Amino acid sequence: MSQPSEKLRVKFELAGDQVDRLRKLLTESGQLAEPPYFETRKSVYYDTKDHSLRGAACSLRMQNRAEPSLQLIADANGAAYRYFESIEWQQSLGPHAASLEEISPDILPSSLREQIGGMLHPIFSVEAEHKKYALTHGNSDITAIIADGLVKADNRSAGFSEVQFWFGDGNPADFFSFILGVDESIPLRLAAKTEACRGYALLEGDPKNNEAKRKTVKLERGMSSAAAFRIIAHECLHQIVANEPAMSAGNAEALHQARIGLRRLRTALSLFAPLCTDTQTPTIKAEIRWFAELLGPARDLDVFLSEVMLPLREEYRDEPGLISLQRTYSAQRTKLYDKISQAANSVRFRSLALETAAWIETGLWGLNQSEAAVSARARPIELFAEEELTRRRKKVKKKGDGIAGLTPDERHSLRLHVKKLRYTSEFFLSLFLGKKKSKRAFLSSLKSLQTALGDVNDIAVRAGLKAEIITDKKPSRADAQKLQHRAFAAGLIIGHQRAKIETIVKTAERAYKDFLDAKPFWLGSESTKHAAQPAEKPRAASNQLDFELV
Repeated sequence: MSQPSEKLRVKFELAGDQVDRLRKLLTESGQLAEPPYFETRKSVYYDTKDHSLRGAACSLRMQNRAEPSLQLIADANGAAYRYFESIEWQQSLGPHAASLEEISPDILPSSLREQIGGMLHPIFSVEAEHKKYALTHGNSDITAIIADGLVKADNRSAGFSEVQFWFGDGNPADFFSFILGVDESIPLRLAAKTEACRGYALLEGDPKNNEAKRKTVKLERGMSSAAAFRIIAHECLHQIVANEPAMSAGNAEALHQARIGLRRLRTALSLFAPLCTDTQTPTIKAEIRWFAELLGPARDLDVFLSEVMLPLREEYRDEPGLISLQRTYSAQRTKLYDKISQAANSVRFRSLALETAAWIETGLWGLNQSEAAVSARARPIELFAEEELTRRRKKVKKKGDGIAGLTPDERHSLRLHVKKLRYTSEFFLSLFLGKKKSKRAFLSSLKSLQTALGDVNDIAVRAGLKAEIITDKKPSRADAQKLQHRAFAAGLIIGHQRAKIETIVKTAERAYKDFLDAKPFWLGSESTKHAAQPAEKPRAASNQLDFELV
């Protein structure tokens, strides 16, 4: 068995004439260290009929290259930069066929091996022509691989073009400087799909219109806080980038997931502020806030139309005011999504994604040599996690007492703290082994509390709907009847919402009680009893294996 060494890699989607333009740019750059190299790769992916491997965040492929091999890939829906997809196991295909029995139970659990035993069959294939360029930039070695490929599943197929940039030896800052230079000539859009992700998307229907939910963050005890921050921040950025295509196509769930990714990234920046603050940070935060605020109104309308208007329209099918309001808000939603699509395809958003990725890896925050900064970056992540989880839990306990009597502003503040504690808990789950029931109970109570408080806040916002409609404009006589119908419909909406407040507040109170009863899963864990004080690790832990970008 062999494993690839860890490398920093970033991947971008290419479209239209960008492939030819990029080939020309690289060839004429004057930075070629050797002539380009061509290679054709073909991979066949295997799974069960119910996609058991994918359900276990794995994929199995047979790759035909110079040395054919069978590979088990972790996190089939992983991001296009390091940390999120790794070759967990591979074996060259010699005279004897490889067997899954040879995979360690630590990598492929016996229960899963038994589940898939004898049930695997080919589900899709990927064939791509790769052109490899060895380059030098500054004092660093960089490899660019341009791929033109075709994914085939059943009787369907989908083409793709992309470029991967691999960092070799030298300074990571040179790596991103080179990429940013390419972006000035050929707009680069961060890619978030692996071969496996493309194949499964094709099996499920429209490969361009599927959403990506957040993934489990994989941290390791003894890892430095700096390395942990990079992993967490990259995963959040991936969730944003991965949902952009479907969101731009009008997919409401993709917009919701992109918004969650933005919120999680903002939480990560707040959480790790002691170690990742520099002169670049305010700009990064401002750009993230710009895009998050752009998505907010569209998400509010999506929820309003699906959770409020739809039930009322089913109950009052012929009510003219509801019909009129639904048309108005649907038209507003379309305009908002058009605005979001334009923003997502803008230079500003591309710069946000690329420059944030560069900042995570090579930002000035990682070079601060003050004693406090060096200590914060090097601190074992499990110690930092325990302290932050305890601190944030105390805040929620303090602010959540007497939920029924809280003002709208106080409930809103509580909801923000609950949300931050929930995301922080999810970031650090992998550090604390076992305690599945405690983890489940703790996160479930936070999710229920966050949802209930969000529902109460939405109702408070919608309470002004009737006044907004009535004072929207001075109606003409022709519009008077229409406005009267709409005002009546607004009354129905407000009545419908107010009837739910008492039930929702009680739900929030129960969730808060469950939160108080849930044991902090991070206390008393073996992960914090014998923690060492390692030197700062700028990269992931040793068993956080690198992935192969395909």
